[in-house]
Amino acid sequence: MAFASSSRAVYSRPIKKFDNSKVLVDDKPTYANEPPKNLPHQYQNGSPFDKVNKVGVSRPFNRETETHSKHHRGKSNFDNIRSECLRRRILYEDPDFPAKDSSIYYSRTLPYRIEWKRPYEISATYRLKPNFFVDTLDSASRFDVNQGELGDCWVLSAIACLTSPDHRELFRRVVPADQGFQDGWYAGIFRFNFWHFGKWVEVVVDDRLPTYRDQLVFIHSNQSNEFWAALLEKAYAKLYGSYEALKSGNVGDALSDFTGGVSEYYTLRGQKANYPKALVNILFKALDRQSLIGCGINLPPDGRSQTMPDGLVTGHAYSVTDLREILLMSDSGEIPITLIRVRNPWGYKIEWRGRWGEKSREWNSIPEIEREKMGLIFRDEGEFWMEFGDFLQKYDTLEICNLTPDAPVEMPKQWHTAEFHHRWVRGFSAGGRPSNQDTHWSNPQFSVTLSDRDEDGDNVCSLVIQLMQKDGRKLKQFGKKNQHIGFFVYQTVYLCTFRDVDEIPEKSDTPLPQHPPDKEREEQFKRFFYAVSGEDMEVTPYELQQTLNEASRKDQHHRNTSIDTCKKFVSLLDTELLGKIGYTEFLYLWNLLKSWKRIYFQYDTDNIGSFSCFELRRALGAAGFTINNSSMQALVFKYSNEKCHIDFDGFLSCLSKLTKLFNDFNNMKQNGQITLCIDQFIQKSFLS
Repeated sequence: MAFASSSRAVYSRPIKKFDNSKVLVDDKPTYANEPPKNLPHQYQNGSPFDKVNKVGVSRPFNRETETHSKHHRGKSNFDNIRSECLRRRILYEDPDFPAKDSSIYYSRTLPYRIEWKRPYEISATYRLKPNFFVDTLDSASRFDVNQGELGDCWVLSAIACLTSPDHRELFRRVVPADQGFQDGWYAGIFRFNFWHFGKWVEVVVDDRLPTYRDQLVFIHSNQSNEFWAALLEKAYAKLYGSYEALKSGNVGDALSDFTGGVSEYYTLRGQKANYPKALVNILFKALDRQSLIGCGINLPPDGRSQTMPDGLVTGHAYSVTDLREILLMSDSGEIPITLIRVRNPWGYKIEWRGRWGEKSREWNSIPEIEREKMGLIFRDEGEFWMEFGDFLQKYDTLEICNLTPDAPVEMPKQWHTAEFHHRWVRGFSAGGRPSNQDTHWSNPQFSVTLSDRDEDGDNVCSLVIQLMQKDGRKLKQFGKKNQHIGFFVYQTVYLCTFRDVDEIPEKSDTPLPQHPPDKEREEQFKRFFYAVSGEDMEVTPYELQQTLNEASRKDQHHRNTSIDTCKKFVSLLDTELLGKIGYTEFLYLWNLLKSWKRIYFQYDTDNIGSFSCFELRRALGAAGFTINNSSMQALVFKYSNEKCHIDFDGFLSCLSKLTKLFNDFNNMKQNGQITLCIDQFIQKSFLS
């Protein structure tokens, strides 16, 4: 059993140079995991479709120029499909995410009949024309979008953060503007970009949407003819296998998928409150780096959103857009106050009515001209200020998505990022909790050095670690749940940089059991050899097998040595390729096997005739082998049984195979016959 994870970390430091994963083009960095950047999209004009013409199409779209195209250049699967559909005068139907109930729910049947309709059919009900965005792209920043019946408010909250005017470029990276319902463009196909476990992927969908009585069932705009949000949700559902896969989740997960950023989550009140004392400082650093910051108030027990007397709305997504520390003069002297600016993405006059609300008396103590100097401004109707203490008392959750350096925004201060992909494999790297002292050390390990302090003078380097479980949401439909996983941070001695803690495979010579010169003992062993070999004075694998099994028959947990293992022993020393060995080789092999047998029983501490796969690395180390993680995984796969144990025969076979591989590798390397490194050579040999 194995499941994969991706761990990422960001830490704050000045970026002094580009590392090897980046390429300089025109003195600007580009990144391998961004959407393609080759040539501008080429659009093919086509004839309008008869069905669409019956309800009309929206006015010609003003194409975005440089700020958009720098994120969405190059031919893609979307371009090819759209061009072909336009040429054939057909509307696209997605074969990978069909308009069927199975694309919606996997665990239950629908209580009513869903009809899949295209936007022009839905809009025709209201005698309107379909639009990707009503008016312009800026209308998305109003965010008059509703959740629907799915229960994916975490997705809606992340979209609300993404539509902030401060993050327009991030929104355009996810929702390309070069699509819509215009003549020559519309072919029933739309595309969106998501960051998915380490890389940006393009998700293409058709525009058939689930409806009931001509109403969109899930996420939809208040404008009945605006469809960007519904199509975005459909693409996100396709990414994870179904709409139901989006039911319940964390805002931080969606923010990571929409930005490629690293998220952190805090509970602000209640018994599970976990925010640090330095939260204000964390928010200042996040805002300096253009992080997306979301906050929210939990729904009441009845599960219904409501507007409270103080003007805040439960079950609603807000975002944090600014933070200020000011000094107010009073009769008793200067009073320090921390103010936080919050945005209601609805943009309506539903906002905070408490202290420092827009019409509160606290503003009378600061002349308007001074407010502007302090940065205490209201940029639109949806923004309001609160005292930070009130914020902590009123809001339940706070999500911060820290953008990576490849984000399409100007950041005067940036994070440095590192990313690792690894797996927990039963019997190899799934070592469990620290209480499992014998196996905990085998869990994947990574080391990091924080050598540069933050620029704010607090003498620390900020570090954020995010652990992601790959495809956990997609596998929900097969009855699998996310595993309970976590990580521990240990302080260690100085290490050089971010790296996967691993070793280079090598073999060191270990002394074999030696006996003092004894003429009688030597003669006795020669008689033993003659008895084994017979008249030809050479030992075959079959003769060796019979001898080893007879010699070990008195062992408590005796297991016969297989013929395959004995053939490996002979092959190890048979330099003439005769399939047999003479006296000198037999003497060396016998002493070698005695040494390996001693090591084996040293680790079979329970005397059950086998030992745990977790002990294999140590046992191999005692035999002189240092093996890295990838090669060790190949060995465990090859030689362990269904209980993740290795028996005596498997251990001997493994050691003989490794010894032969190292000998062959060194000989081939000396003769210039190999270009692989040793770990590649080992893996190829064991997995072939």
